[in-house]
Amino acid sequence: NDHAAAKAGRLKNDSLGGRRHKHETQWQRDEANRMATYNFTEYDGSNPRPSLLATVTFLTREVDRVTRATCPICRTLALPPEPSDLKALFPSSSSNAKAKKETTARRAVARRRPERVYCGCWYHYECLE
Repeated sequence: NDHAAAKAGRLKNDSLGGRRHKHETQWQRDEANRMATYNFTEYDGSNPRPSLLATVTFLTREVDRVTRATCPICRTLALPPEPSDLKALFPSSSSNAKAKKETTARRAVARRRPERVYCGCWYHYECLE
């Protein structure tokens, strides 16, 4: 008796679930048909085209911008206008800093080194302290 009632309950649940499954399957088919009308490959990056133009344009714009960037705190150019001064900001990583005078000079120059922060602005390292 109890066994028959349990079996009848399972059959009833299965039949409800089967109807719901058919309904979900129809919904999925309708959704797939609707999505097929859209052309996502043009916008989602799944169809990339190799191009140097975007890279060169970005680099040109950013290099030009950084040469004119000013530190918002001291209102001076972030990079020095003379190439020799720029080279001093980024010394080669040699381990032959023999004299204490040379080490002190490097530290003084390093304080003027420009730093780009998250907002895209350029600051001198010493201005951020």
